[in-house]
Amino acid sequence: MKAPIIQTLHSIPHQVAQSQFFSNGCALHWLEGGSQEVAKVEWIWEHQPVNGIAPWEKDIVQKMQFEGSENYSRKQIAELLDFYGVFSQFEGWMNFTSLVWHGLTRNMPSLIDLLFDIQWNPIFAEDEWKTLQQSEIQSFHLSNEKVNHRARRLFNHHLFSNHPFGQTLSEEGLQKMNVARMKEIHQTLFKKPFHVFVSGKNIGELVEMIGQKMAQISLEKHQEGPNTTISYDKNYFFEEKVGAQQNCIRIGRLAMGRNHPDFLGFQVLNTVIGGYFGSRLMKNLREDKGLTYGIGSMCYPFYDQSMFFINAEVKASEANLAMDEIQKELQILQTERMMEEELGLVISTMQGQMIQGCDGIFAHMDRNKNILLNQLPSDYYSNFFEKLSLINSEELMKLSQKYLLWDDLLRVNVGLGN
Repeated sequence: MKAPIIQTLHSIPHQVAQSQFFSNGCALHWLEGGSQEVAKVEWIWEHQPVNGIAPWEKDIVQKMQFEGSENYSRKQIAELLDFYGVFSQFEGWMNFTSLVWHGLTRNMPSLIDLLFDIQWNPIFAEDEWKTLQQSEIQSFHLSNEKVNHRARRLFNHHLFSNHPFGQTLSEEGLQKMNVARMKEIHQTLFKKPFHVFVSGKNIGELVEMIGQKMAQISLEKHQEGPNTTISYDKNYFFEEKVGAQQNCIRIGRLAMGRNHPDFLGFQVLNTVIGGYFGSRLMKNLREDKGLTYGIGSMCYPFYDQSMFFINAEVKASEANLAMDEIQKELQILQTERMMEEELGLVISTMQGQMIQGCDGIFAHMDRNKNILLNQLPSDYYSNFFEKLSLINSEELMKLSQKYLLWDDLLRVNVGLGN
């Protein structure tokens, strides 16, 4: 039996969404396709860090929108979503907020009025907030028992030390939150132009209904916020967690944005460090030394910068050793050229992940969404795919020397002290 033929791909497929732009600043984008009659509707608001609004505050506001609107009670909202079999979820990023609805295409039009009422006419009832407030406080305390949660909060606090992104969730913040603040945030962030992305099979009626509603809305235009340069603390911070079984280590920095010439190479470097199962940190700390079950790194872009970090949970007594090994691996990248075999494997892995990201109509819409929201060129992904094969070990070593010096990194350790 012969082995399958290996084919080298030089580009990836990309389906371009259709768009309609309205005079109120909103935009509707849709992409028809798929084998099953299911649809996905995603609303996205872009937020600038205005009025010192913390990311967790806008998340609370969006949760409260499901607690009742002018025409629907909390119970009615829940019953209608359940009756029509529509799954809803919201996601909060640093500079975007998203509300996603999944369901059968034929059922989605029946919920358009509900969807718009939740978004535009929430009542922010005091009694509903008191109930949700207690739930959020309990959830915060449960999460705060985990060293990983504490490390993420501590890391973000020092990474965005002079910025609203660094204002992390706390019980004190939840206690101070009130409906007046929610209404202010809703008016400031959500009654502004937005994008709607619709994808799925036979979505023509759904797109038309949403478009008609969008065209009728009167909105204020976005106001340019202060152009605050984000800076971070290049230091080591330890937080004790009594009774912790493990310590959580998080190490990273602010880096470049998507349009920076170093971004592509740094993405490759991130994959080498901890971006896939065969990464250097996985081989060292998990396979060779057994210090952790899993360690990884990621580079998360936002605005004109990105957040790079390495994260691992390790036995408390071995936390210092783990940090030493991470430092050693970063120094090796700065002083030794990578073998071509390893670099080829990393590039093939990244190209394979990009191809997997083209699986299905929703994935193709996600590509369109990224291009539109970040104002990227239409051929961004195909160019990224093609340029991957041009990266060389010399370039990666220079990037390591430029961005991964130990004293330039924020280092956080949460758990038991040695």
